[in-house]
Amino acid sequence: LRSLEAPDAPSESDSRPSLAKVQLLAERSGQRHRVAKASQDTKGWLQVRLRVPGGTSLNDLNLFVSEEKAQLQLVVREGAGDQASLFELKEHLPQAARLQSITPARFVASSGHLRLELSWTA
Repeated sequence: LRSLEAPDAPSESDSRPSLAKVQLLAERSGQRHRVAKASQDTKGWLQVRLRVPGGTSLNDLNLFVSEEKAQLQLVVREGAGDQASLFELKEHLPQAARLQSITPARFVASSGHLRLELSWTA
């Protein structure tokens, strides 16, 4: 299991988006499994949860995905300009895996999280 956890409550000085959780899932026999074993699995999903600054609305968010580089870029529109954050996902994937597609992201304003799933194959 490759998982990156952070406390649910952001600090007052934390005004930049951050990775709250990344979990590697696998597909075996057509069913999802909670834990992917990098040495055995050849396809699955990467569940990603990003924490966004408090007071952010859906209209303030732009998400960009590079399947080739296994990167996410989240741009938060602010009054003084845009704030861009780049997140590397390669370290959370099996060594030979490549991202393939993304399902529509879901923004939960009450918790300040943006959730998405990306499929991968090795």
